[in-house]
Amino acid sequence: MEKILQKTMTAFLVLLTLMIPVSAGTAGVGSAGTITEGDSTVTISFPYTGVTSAAAESVTLVVSGAALPTQTQTVTLDPVSSGASGTASATFVVNSDLAASSSPYSITLVATSAGTNTTVVTDLSGTVSLTVNAATSEEACSALITNDGELEDEYNPGDTVTIELELENEECGGSTWTDVVFEAWLTDSNGRISSVDDTAEFNLGDEEEDTLRFSFDLEDDADADETYQVVVRATADEAAEYLWMSADNEFSFDVERDEHSILVTSVQYDASTQAGETVDVAVTILNNGEGDEENVQVTLSVAGATQTSSYFTIEEDEEVVRYFTLTVPNGASGEDLLVVRAANADASDSYSGSISVNAAASGSDSLTEEQIEALLDARLSSGDGDEGISVAWIIAGLLIVWMLHQNGCGLRRTKPTRGRKKSKKVYY
Repeated sequence: MEKILQKTMTAFLVLLTLMIPVSAGTAGVGSAGTITEGDSTVTISFPYTGVTSAAAESVTLVVSGAALPTQTQTVTLDPVSSGASGTASATFVVNSDLAASSSPYSITLVATSAGTNTTVVTDLSGTVSLTVNAATSEEACSALITNDGELEDEYNPGDTVTIELELENEECGGSTWTDVVFEAWLTDSNGRISSVDDTAEFNLGDEEEDTLRFSFDLEDDADADETYQVVVRATADEAAEYLWMSADNEFSFDVERDEHSILVTSVQYDASTQAGETVDVAVTILNNGEGDEENVQVTLSVAGATQTSSYFTIEEDEEVVRYFTLTVPNGASGEDLLVVRAANADASDSYSGSISVNAAASGSDSLTEEQIEALLDARLSSGDGDEGISVAWIIAGLLIVWMLHQNGCGLRRTKPTRGRKKSKKVYY
């Protein structure tokens, strides 16, 4: 009886053990910390408690945001002693052009749990902040550039930004720099927005001076709320890292819209035509001012011929296309200019492009069809050998008639390449 009671108690204890759940872990709030420009990854870590079972638990993290592409990582939570905490982390790739910013980047974090025991991830899911610091660099000659770049304080969308740098190698300890290369590019708060422009290699001797210029075209729809800057850096064989590098916002400027501004953004036409024929022209105009532009008129001219559109209105931020068919004067020949001007009382813009005009064919140097017919009749009735018929003359006559027929019917019009249609077509 005693043995039966012992076995019953043992079975009861085993069953009780199986019925008591093992407590699951709890994940805390995550953090991304700080990285530096040029770093390729960021590590997100988070604390956890309550993972005491021998079977490790796991948490799957999905991250997304402006600083990095969407990615997924699964993290294993190793067991910890009762009442103790552990730390888990996962590393994610950031965007290659991620730039330093005055405010942190926000990373969205979605966490799910899997494993023998489900970890509570309520606090872990949410957002974490990522701070990106500007890269620090060693300059071999910080006094190399002696001016402020000659930039304007403000530019308009579509403007060309030109920076002019004056180099004076006088404060660099008598050094001579070989294979010097300067690079420059345009950035806004989101990073680089232009290609990198660089110089050819050159040498810079002690107390030698030079002047460099870089130019960048702003987009026609450049954001007026952004602050832009030109970043410049230079390398040389003797410099461990950089010969010189611009400081943050050293060459900065704003983009502001004029109250009235219109731009001729595209003019498309055939670059070659014939005198006396027509040429089709597609003109695209953008209103990038601060309001609607009324009574806008477009004027085209080539080889003395002019055509003018009727008046029309372009709304703010609107881009319109106007189509023209212009007849080239008969006396025109050689290279000429096609000039386009769009204007109203408050704003204007113009464009000029080359067009090749071939001279019109002259009838005075060729036989008419009647002259050829009379010539052939005379030849056929001339009484020469072979009954006056010369095969060569007949073939020559037919060829001349065919050539006259081709020219007499007018030159074939070449279909122009049309611009992209962004508004209702208007023809003149």
